[in-house]
Amino acid sequence: MASFQDRKGGTWTVEILIGQIQRLREAGFDVGAIRTDQEAVSRLTDTDTFSRVITILCEEQIEDRKLSVPDFAKLFNGPTIFAAIRTIIGALADFTQPPTVAAE
Repeated sequence: MASFQDRKGGTWTVEILIGQIQRLREAGFDVGAIRTDQEAVSRLTDTDTFSRVITILCEEQIEDRKLSVPDFAKLFNGPTIFAAIRTIIGALADFTQPPTVAAE
């Protein structure tokens, strides 16, 4: 799983799961419609879309750490946002690419 660090040094892992697809689509990040990394970056550089997407992808961790969504949002600045975007791109590749080893 891909991970990034927030502005206070906390580590967050990002994995796209099938159960998140509808919510991600509603948040403006349609996993099935994205064809290139640049297209994904373009969608995620909209801060409203980014904040919805990262909250969905880190929801369980936010709950586990007993953070509110506003407190989670305070962990992001410009460099952290772009680190998280790179992590989301990695998670998207992991989700959409065929496995590198075929089942026998």
